[in-house]
Amino acid sequence: MAGAPGCLRRVEHRVIIYELTFRWCDRDVSGRTVAKRGCPTPPICTRPGSPTKIAAVQPERASKQMRRRSPFTVILCPIIIGALILACSTAAPQPQEQAASEPTDSQPRTGQQIFAATCASCHGANGEGADNWRVRDDDGRLPPPPLNGDGHTWHHSDGVLYGIVSEGGLGIGSGSNMPAFKDQLTREEIIAVLEYVKTLWEGKEIDGFSIRDSQRELSEVDPY
Repeated sequence: MAGAPGCLRRVEHRVIIYELTFRWCDRDVSGRTVAKRGCPTPPICTRPGSPTKIAAVQPERASKQMRRRSPFTVILCPIIIGALILACSTAAPQPQEQAASEPTDSQPRTGQQIFAATCASCHGANGEGADNWRVRDDDGRLPPPPLNGDGHTWHHSDGVLYGIVSEGGLGIGSGSNMPAFKDQLTREEIIAVLEYVKTLWEGKEIDGFSIRDSQRELSEVDPY
């Protein structure tokens, strides 16, 4: 009988599979299992050293084992399904949170952007001004001057420059055809574009003196 217990355990496992797979087999009048055609017979233990035949575990025993295990299956299945549903729901992004993170107000334009959209068409993309800007045209007005430091823009304080942009050339009596932008640009935008114009003066000097420093001194007594 040496080795029989191990063989029996294997038979029990095989009988469980047998019972699950072929439980539609008929029984005779005495209650014994009779396999249909194509329904295999219950497994037996044929390990050397064991009896020639060890009675296979009866299907009723296998059914009891199945019934003992079924509560675990009933408990585990809902837990696994619930865990999968929870994982899917937490991984999906919430539309409300995405909408809240999106900006609602447009960012203010920079001085460079305002210059490109408003000033470059007359004063040039780099503030170089019109050709022959010192020569008056037929109506006696001066063409747009350079804003890059090669003209006279830096001669004026912040207050004067603000008035030229806001009221226009005719509005302050400067003798130019520059239109007024007070209805198109806010105060902040006018200041932003003038501050950008000043960056075009970097590194430029007159008689060894920075033109930007010179304009800054004028603006101390006449700011925006």
